[in-house]
This record gives sequence, structure tokens and C-alpha cells, in this order.
Amino acid sequence: MYSIQGRRRAHGKSLSTLMIAVILATQLAMLVGPSVAHATNNVTICHKNGNSWQQQSVSQSSLSGHLNHGDFVVDAQHPCPPADTCGAQFSYTKDDHDFEDHRVDIDLKDYQGDNDRQVVITPKSGYKLISIGIDYEDSDANEATPSVGSGLSAVTYTAPNNESIDHVTVVVEKVCPDLCPNIPDSQYTIPEGYIVNEEGQCVPPPTDVCPNINGAQETVPEGYQITDGQCVVIPPPPVDVCPNLDGA
Repeated sequence: MYSIQGRRRAHGKSLSTLMIAVILATQLAMLVGPSVAHATNNVTICHKNGNSWQQQSVSQSSLSGHLNHGDFVVDAQHPCPPADTCGAQFSYTKDDHDFEDHRVDIDLKDYQGDNDRQVVITPKSGYKLISIGIDYEDSDANEATPSVGSGLSAVTYTAPNNESIDHVTVVVEKVCPDLCPNIPDSQYTIPEGYIVNEEGQCVPPPTDVCPNINGAQETVPEGYQITDGQCVVIPPPPVDVCPNLDGA
């Protein structure tokens, strides 16, 4: 009898433990469920902050507001940050802290014991420096405009007379390969009406003098002649069936 009652008590405890576990699981699902649903309803966007872009997760309810301000939804065709267009220029101003961006680095340094007397400006791959403006403390804007040279290498500038640099303004440009180096200005796409020849130059396509023959014919092929704007085979000379008579 004692053994049977003991089994019943053990069975009752197991049921009680199971019920408690079910209740706790239900409560946990009620607490976590809305958060999970909220998270799955979020959208990943690319948010513009000045010259830079930041990837963020926002709610569906706030999405339209972001899109109205120039942000966009991130997907396979629209990465974050977006690719810069060739020739696009971007301006940066750096003051009291080092600045690093995917386009340019601006690094203020101490020089011979003087704080913020030297600056190193380094364009990132695919960009070039267009201009640099240096402002000293308690002075007018653009007191110095160091040369950028080719614009593709780092520029180091040291302020004279123990001056401290207050602001550095840098303009960089997106650089793309010039597809037509023989044509004035940089061509980032093949211009309409041009082709690239074997020498890598952009030239007008050759004139096809035989539009009725496959392929572009720059000259009349051997054995052909032009008749009514068409290249036709030159007919053979007539056969002289009476060679004993004058003429053919």
C-alpha cells in the first residue's frame, strides 16, 4: 500500500511540474512574441548623414519618413553605402578630431611639440584630391591652399610660424577609368556613335560599303562591284560563240 501511494504522489508531482513548465512557457511566449514580431517587421535602410551613409534597422511605421529624406531600402541591388558616380565630388571639414571615411583620411598631428600643427590628407583608392583649404586658429578662412599635385597621393602640410590648424576643408572626386583616352575629357562610358578599336581607342565605326553583305566591308571585296548601292559579283565576260567573226 505504501508503495502504491508513493507512486501516486510522485506521479502527482510530475504533473504539477509539467503544468508549471507549460504556464511559464506560455507567459514567456507572450512576453517575447511581440518583440520578435516587432523585430521581424523592421526594415534595413541606408541612412544619409552628411557625406556618409549608415546602415540602420527601422520600423515599418517610420520607413516612409526616411525614404522622403533620401534614405533607401538595402537589398542585393542597392548596397549601403551606395556606389559613387564617376566624377562626383564630396567636401569634408575636419576640426578637432581625426577623420576617416571610405573616400579620404584627414589626420591632424603634433609637430615639434606644437599641437595640431601638421595635417596628413590621404585619398582612398578610387578617389583623388581636388582641393585643400587650411584655417588657422583665430584667423580668416582658407589661409593656406596646399597643392594637391596629381591628387592621387597623400599630402602632408605643416603650418608655419608655430600656427595651430583649426579647420581643414578637403574636396575629393570619384575617379573611374577613362575608356577613351584619345578623346578630350574623361569618358566613363563609350560615347554613342563610337566603338573601341584594337588599339583601345574610341573611333567612329567604319562605313560599310556593302550593306547587303554580312559583316562591315570598309572596301569593296575582290570580285565584287557596286551596283545601285549594292555589292554584287562581277559577271564573267560573255563567251564568244563565233570566234571567226569580229567581235564577241
